[in-house]
Formats: sequence, structure tokens, C-alpha cells
Amino acid sequence: FQLPDSSIAEIYSTDIMGTKGIQLLLSEKSTYHKSGDTIIGFIEQSLKEQVSMQILPIKNKAEELMEEIQNAITIVTYIFNEETRANLEASFESIKTTLHYLESSAIPLDTLLSTESSRLSRIFANIDKITYNLSENNDKINRLIENAANFTDTLLALDITRIVSNANKAIDEVAQITDKINKGEGTLGLLINNDTLYNNLEKASLELERLLRDVRTNPGRYVNFSLLHFGRNISVMHEGELSKKDQKYLEKQRAKHAKEQEDSNKKQKTKSKTQQSSEEKTKLDLSELSPEFDEDAPAFYMIQILAGGNKLNPNSPDFKGYDNVQEISKDGFYKYLIMPHTDASNTKKYLDLIKQDFVDAFPVGVYQGEIIPYQEAIKINIDK
Repeated sequence: FQLPDSSIAEIYSTDIMGTKGIQLLLSEKSTYHKSGDTIIGFIEQSLKEQVSMQILPIKNKAEELMEEIQNAITIVTYIFNEETRANLEASFESIKTTLHYLESSAIPLDTLLSTESSRLSRIFANIDKITYNLSENNDKINRLIENAANFTDTLLALDITRIVSNANKAIDEVAQITDKINKGEGTLGLLINNDTLYNNLEKASLELERLLRDVRTNPGRYVNFSLLHFGRNISVMHEGELSKKDQKYLEKQRAKHAKEQEDSNKKQKTKSKTQQSSEEKTKLDLSELSPEFDEDAPAFYMIQILAGGNKLNPNSPDFKGYDNVQEISKDGFYKYLIMPHTDASNTKKYLDLIKQDFVDAFPVGVYQGEIIPYQEAIKINIDK
């Protein structure tokens, strides 16, 4: 019997009881073993071994799973101790309360927005109207304020300043409230429930609109250049709007007016006193006053000619020969003033005179040693 090369002698199980037998597994080669060759041997796995081989991966995975389950149980047991359970119960109760609060708050909020929507709309409409009028008529309003010293109607001048000031204050108040809301320091109720703000906005909007309408229809009440040579008044919003001929006559009037004040000006200069040299002077030297000065007046008026961060010597050429210049300084900023007087009707003639030397001069008020706006000083004297 010839045995092909690479044939295998296999030991196998003949039954389920494990009885062993040997069988030859012949190869298909055409060459054969010779006498004395060694045949390849192989042992077939038993049923038990086969089952064990199949179950082993499952067993390993099961062991890994059991270890992970054990770890999870340990963690859960640690977390859900008595203290932790109490904290969780309190947290869930807090969440429940919060949701209930949000639900109960939503209804009043919807009601508030619904009932107050017209009020909010009115507030924003007034804000838009005020800001629009202030921005669109900025040049016109500035001219009115600049020319306030020329108004013959003092109450009218005060009214203009008050209206513009109230409008700006109302806008500033809205800005402050919205800033608080944005920072979380308040709610929309600050805006809705502020009756004072609502009324101020309403009043400021109406007054500003009424003022601008009156300026357009009655400019003569606000700026009036009297041309005596013509025997008539020319009403314009700015001196530059005058014709060249009218400007020429206006200059002649001013020259004549300046001549009339020249003697008074010289007299005042000769009576002046050398300015105090204190670095931080806060009180005015009132020893040399204009003839019409009323010492009982709570506030008085002066003409500011210069201001800056540098202190000027009393004999500085910047004062152009005026020896009676008064200084008020605060926080390192110096202001220089002349012509103290208490009769507001004289302010214009003093201003016209001073503007020949200081084109940027303007009137101011002085109250308790402090410089205040001219119109505010007028109001203080009216209310005294």
C-alpha cells in the first residue's frame, strides 16, 4: 500500500464517550512515502474542547461586563447616599418651584405688555420726536442760545433755555434708566411706571416742537437787528443773513454805540485794581464795579474774554490793555472776566464793546463766587 506524501494520521473521537481511533487523511500528491518516513500527526479536538473554545470569548466578555457593572454599582451606591439623596430631592423641589414661578410670572408680564403697550409707544415716540428736533435743528437752537443776550424779552430768553435744557434732561434720564436695565439693575417697569419721566417727555416734546414752530413763524421775537437809519427792524436768524447794505448800517450803529461807551470804559479801567496772585483764587475782586452795580443782587453778570489751562500774568498783553480783568480758577483751569454789572439790559452794550477786542467774548453769570450760565443768573435775580 503506497501512502501519498503529506498524508496525515489523525487521532479522533469515535463516539461521544471519548473513544479514540486513528484515521489516515490521504493527500492528493502523486509522490509517495518511503519505508521509514515519519507521517504528520494531528489530534482532533474533543467536543468539550470545541465547546470550550467557542464559549471562551463569551466568558471573557461576560467577566469584563460583570466588572464594569460592579464598578457602576459602587459609583451609584456612593452617589446615592443619604446626604446626596436629600440634596437631589431639594434640587428637584427648587426646580419645580422655579417653573411654577415662571409660569405665574408670564401671565402678569403678558398683561403688563398688553395694557401698557400704548404708554411705551408714546414714550418712544416722544423720545424720537425730541432727538429728531434737537438733531435736525441743532444749528438753529445754538444760534438762539448764542443770541440770548440780545433778547429784549428776558422771560422769553429764559424760556428758550429752559425748554432746551428740559428736553436734554428728559433724554438723559431715559438713557440712565435704559443703562440700568441693560446692566440688570432694574426691569422694564422702571420705564413704564415712571410717571415723572413720562410727563417730562410729553411736556418737553410739546414745548420743543412749539418753540421751533414759533421760531419759523415769528423769527422777529427771537433775533431782531434794529436799523435806525432805515426806521425799521430786520428779523433774521443770523447776522450773516442780512444784506450787505444792512450789514454796513449795522456796523455804523455798533461803531456809534462803541463810541458812546468809550468814556465809561476808560473810567472803569482807571479804577481797576491789580489782580490777586493766588494760584487757586475762587473769589472775585469786586472792589471796582460798574456804576449801575447793585450790591444787594444775589447774582451778577460779567463778560468772559479768555479761558485756558495756563495762568496769565495780570499785565499779560493777552488782556489788550484791560487792567480790571478778574480771574476765577478751578481744577487748574482759568477763566478771565470783565465788566461786572447787575442790570441785564446793559449786557448787550458791554458785550458789543468787548467784542471789538475779543471776538469770542460772551456773557456769564456769577453766583456765590462761581461762574454759572448767564440765563441762570437772570433767573436767580428774577426769583430773589
